[in-house]
Amino acid sequence: MYQRRKAHALVADHRISQSKIYTKLHRESRISRWNSRHGDGAHDELSLVSHSRKDVGNAKKRNIVSSPTGRQARIRKDDRIYCMETIGLILIGITMLFGNLIRIPLGSVAIYPHEILMAIFVIGKSIAILKKRKNSWISIPHIYPVLAILFSMAVSLVLALEKLSVVHVGISSLYLVRFALYAGMFISIWFSSHKQKKNIRTGLLFFGLFYGALGLFQFFLYPNIRNLMYLGWDPHEWRLTGTLLDPNFSGVLLVLSLIHLYWMQMTKQVGKFSTASIWGSYIVQIVAVACTFSRSAIIALLSVGILYIFVYKKWKIAGVILVVALCTAYIPGLSGTQKIWRMDTSMARVANWNEGWKAVQSAPLFGVGYNTLQFVRPLENNMSNARSGFDSSILTIVATTGILGISAWMWFFISVVKKKNESTVTLLAILISSLFINALFYPWILLWFFITLATEEQ
Repeated sequence: MYQRRKAHALVADHRISQSKIYTKLHRESRISRWNSRHGDGAHDELSLVSHSRKDVGNAKKRNIVSSPTGRQARIRKDDRIYCMETIGLILIGITMLFGNLIRIPLGSVAIYPHEILMAIFVIGKSIAILKKRKNSWISIPHIYPVLAILFSMAVSLVLALEKLSVVHVGISSLYLVRFALYAGMFISIWFSSHKQKKNIRTGLLFFGLFYGALGLFQFFLYPNIRNLMYLGWDPHEWRLTGTLLDPNFSGVLLVLSLIHLYWMQMTKQVGKFSTASIWGSYIVQIVAVACTFSRSAIIALLSVGILYIFVYKKWKIAGVILVVALCTAYIPGLSGTQKIWRMDTSMARVANWNEGWKAVQSAPLFGVGYNTLQFVRPLENNMSNARSGFDSSILTIVATTGILGISAWMWFFISVVKKKNESTVTLLAILISSLFINALFYPWILLWFFITLATEEQ
């Protein structure tokens, strides 16, 4: 454009012919292009203008290539965060596989390595969430019932200061922090990407398979854990206890894994897994459940089968579940502890329920204080690892947090079962087993439920 204007100006002045003008401009244009390539600056006015403009254009091109745009930088940052989250979740899953074998006792409480990793994960994820979405926590499903549960626990602990010392209430409040941590894990996973949630659900499949395999190895290689009584564990013999060192909690966890496996298969989320691998996983986990000889796990499995019949109209899978549960109930035991119809533990459980009912009567409105049972109830064996609750999660809720607490939990349960999805079936299995053991507050089971709840909320 500049060259054309100059040519017209020269023609207007009649100082030079038009052909000579364009010949001169063509020569100057070639010189300008050569200078821009070899870096040798132009000396006349025309080449200087052309050279500077081309330098600006080349500089812009170099900036586009060398430095990423804002969108590209965000993508790279999100990829780094995704990789860090994936590594953290894998480490949490691996440490959870070791169960109570790597628990860290600290006086009257104990922490687990996976909870340390969870705390790091939740803190990092919370910082990222607050930076991007300051008020988005309001849209989290079930957030208000969870906050109501935390409030009821806190109120019961504050009122427990009238009867207990500050030290005892402080120790008991650590379990409030634990529940808040697991609820924070639910929120963190809920804010994860769809791809991450899909990976987490696949990871649950592998976790269930590996835990069932480890449990079978324990059943055949180390079936008697009576020598662990001095550490507060029950003297189980010829039962699959797994790395949790308890057949009842291991059985419930395996039942939840079977529910997840079937739901993933039913919704076609198993990906590229072959049919043989899926049925192999079924066999491993069903055999593992049978080897626990846990009545609470078998009753939970029966309840799931009945639910599939009347609600989901899944007759085939319900029939398989019922046959497996009934056959397990009549497997001939190798010792007295394997018999499903054993009465000694049943009578002990009834006595435990009577003790819990007395605790409910002593403080019906707000309870005796969340997790203060280890300081309230008289125990013959203070080394027992079950001293913080009764053999029923529902009874434990009413006894420790009263009517206020059970009301908050009922609100939470109702908000979950509104949708007929995997979390509804999972919750049913947990609640049925919670009538006989304190399954709802068990760390592995509670985290499994929260993960299931978070990953299905798209």
